[in-house]
Amino acid sequence: MTEAEKAYAEAERQIEAARKEQAESLSFDDEATQALTTLPESIAGLTALRSINLDNTQIADLMPLSGLTGLTRLRLSHAGVTELTPLSRLTGLTELQLAGTRVTDLTPLSRLRGLTTLDLEDTSVTDLTPLSGLMGLTTLDLEDTSVTDLTPLSGLMGLTTLGLEGTSVTDLTPLSGLMGLTTLGLEGTSVTDLTPLSRLKGLTKLDLSRTDVTDLTLLSSMTGLTRLRLDGTSVKDLMLFSSLTGLRELGLNGTSVMDLTPLSSLTGLTTLDLDATSVRDLTPISRLTGLNMLGLNQTGVTDLTPISGMTRLMRLGLNDTGVTDLTPISRLTGLIWLWLSGTGVTDLTPISGMKRLTALNLNGTGVTDLTPMTNLKEMHWLEIDRTRITDLSPLRSLSQLNDLHLNRSAVIDLRPLLGLDRLIDDPATIDGGLQFRGCAACAADPRIREISEIEGDSSRASALFEYLKDWVPPGLQIPAASPAPLMVKIEDGRMRRTGSGELPENDAMTRAEMGWAALKAYRDSFGASFNVHNYAPLLAVMSAFDAAMGEAFDPQRMILIGVMGTRIVNLSGDLKFLDSLPDGAETDLQGFAAQISIFLNRFPDWVTYLEEAEANDATADAVKAERAAFVDLNAALTETGMVENKVTEEFAAEIAVALGDDADTTAAKGLTASTRELVRELSEAAVEEVKTGRIARKDVEDMNQIADGEFAKLRFWTYGWPLVVLKRKQASLRRLANRFPARLGWLGPVLDYLIGADEDQ
Repeated sequence: MTEAEKAYAEAERQIEAARKEQAESLSFDDEATQALTTLPESIAGLTALRSINLDNTQIADLMPLSGLTGLTRLRLSHAGVTELTPLSRLTGLTELQLAGTRVTDLTPLSRLRGLTTLDLEDTSVTDLTPLSGLMGLTTLDLEDTSVTDLTPLSGLMGLTTLGLEGTSVTDLTPLSGLMGLTTLGLEGTSVTDLTPLSRLKGLTKLDLSRTDVTDLTLLSSMTGLTRLRLDGTSVKDLMLFSSLTGLRELGLNGTSVMDLTPLSSLTGLTTLDLDATSVRDLTPISRLTGLNMLGLNQTGVTDLTPISGMTRLMRLGLNDTGVTDLTPISRLTGLIWLWLSGTGVTDLTPISGMKRLTALNLNGTGVTDLTPMTNLKEMHWLEIDRTRITDLSPLRSLSQLNDLHLNRSAVIDLRPLLGLDRLIDDPATIDGGLQFRGCAACAADPRIREISEIEGDSSRASALFEYLKDWVPPGLQIPAASPAPLMVKIEDGRMRRTGSGELPENDAMTRAEMGWAALKAYRDSFGASFNVHNYAPLLAVMSAFDAAMGEAFDPQRMILIGVMGTRIVNLSGDLKFLDSLPDGAETDLQGFAAQISIFLNRFPDWVTYLEEAEANDATADAVKAERAAFVDLNAALTETGMVENKVTEEFAAEIAVALGDDADTTAAKGLTASTRELVRELSEAAVEEVKTGRIARKDVEDMNQIADGEFAKLRFWTYGWPLVVLKRKQASLRRLANRFPARLGWLGPVLDYLIGADEDQ
């Protein structure tokens, strides 16, 4: 079956469904029907239809639609249509979309007196005469057509929006009487004379971008303008616009404008595009505190002090400017987009408080340290192409990232990206997702280079993440004196475990304990040398790692060991940090970091150890002793209705099994897993319910009293939550802890212990 035949069959199926439902709308604008070349005759029977969408199909013959006189809306953009005759009977049409079709003759539309919206963008239409009688037209789009003569439009007094962008129109005289026009697009036309517009006092939006207009005097009297685009024109002097105090948007992209003084009175501006202008001094616009978008890309701006008070800014473009210091904009915490590509910026500390940032471009900057980004949890899009950044560990907490560009960067170790699953599941754009072509990792590892060339964003990220599971940094030197549990060999850039005979294959807990003992022994052997170096920053890092290790093996500390150990591994590859070390310290640090890498690769499943520890600790007596707490928790959740009934019912059933007289450790382990899911639901639901007031505060406090009193004793923090889940949920959990400090305050220290202190706390 050909694609066209499949599309036809799908169209018939949808038509039959629409017939049964007496549907008023039908859309074939999807992948399943894009190959549709012929409309099924059965569509003629859908007399209830008011709207049909045939955008992007291959349909040329519209005859099956000729009897659907009840249609008011028809979309045919980028379809295969050339002939409009079948539409001549559809006199009820009010909206017709024909953009991107091969239509040339508009004669069949002359009878459609009810049309209010007509889109002819990117068609081969030249003659507008058939439209001269369509007095109801309010919106007409002629962008990128071959139209030159506007005379047929001179009587369409109802027109409010007219798009002429990219046409060969030169004479605007036919528009001189269209007093109702509010929006006029002339971008890229050959218009030079604006005199015919002098009477159009109702104009609010005017686009003259890339026209040859030189005399803009007329604009000074158009005080009703709210949007004015002059991109790519010859404008230099802005004095003419000082009286346009109603302006909300002003576009001057690509002009020779230098002096912004005339704009100082336009305090109503919300959008100002100065990209590619000669602007250097921003002082004249310092009072424009209502701006939410400011484009300064490719300008001579170096000092951002004048915009330090623009706290409403949401989008700021500084690409290819001489800006080096971001301190003046540190208070602009409302920013959601920030473009810094090609600037001299090296320090991101000033943006550390911009927690609403969703998009950041650092391409080609001197930035080397991403640590200030750790708390920018809303970040979706990050570009660090062509930078010297080597350490990606600060990105671990940015769980919303779905677009990350690392092309031609200095990054070698991509493992910190493991866990950022939205890079696989939700790339935001066609050219988005995870990109790392030409980065240092590609040069160091042929397989990573191959993966970087994969076309599909999801497939590329998925393949990389799978490959990184047992990947080791190039040049990792295995210490000659590795303890047996940590013995490995490296083949083809992958870590191959050896010495497994000394490790029990089916006992994860014992393996982990032996690995811990080996790592501690190795650490102790270097204790003296690290202390001799007496370098405070290094000692501080080692002290934190030692605290995580403890003096005796504790499976509950495996996550913390992993976090602290990874910090040391990252430091061992930080050239700036290594250069600061005393003689001899670099070799010791890199040797120890190599041993940690081996340990983390050998025993990666920390959560497994936690869950196994819980099961081993959950003896029958302990399970029975905890029964009351679980039952109370379930009762509180059920009573307040904060978790779906299905979830609580399943939980109650598990309680009955896991806490019965015959309870065993396996059942208790299953209950533990279910409990952590319940608490995740609870952490979100409690915040939302209190915020909206849908339940009484007393109920919430009663529930939290149970959580604080009994449930906290169940060692909540050892319930096997993967670190990535905790990171994703920590904002909700911290809000809960802050709202009920007496009952749930213990959540804060737990999160601090496992993740690290929140700077806002």
